[in-house]
Amino acid sequence: SGGQHVNTTDSAVRITHLATGIAVACQAERSQHKNKAKAWEMLRSRLYEEELKKREAVANATEASKSDIGWGHQIR
Repeated sequence: SGGQHVNTTDSAVRITHLATGIAVACQAERSQHKNKAKAWEMLRSRLYEEELKKREAVANATEASKSDIGWGHQIR
């Protein structure tokens, strides 16, 4: 769908997450309600990915800060 109908309807949606500045836009559907729902899903998935990256970075930093477990490093 598209063509001239896209030019005559105002159904596009843009959602911005203020805390992170992540912006998502959707104009795939003819209905503004459907576009809003899709945009929310897209924003949720982006925020989830960002959170996973952040947690992975913290885990990697924690792992890198651990000392080597070898002879002479044992704790009784």
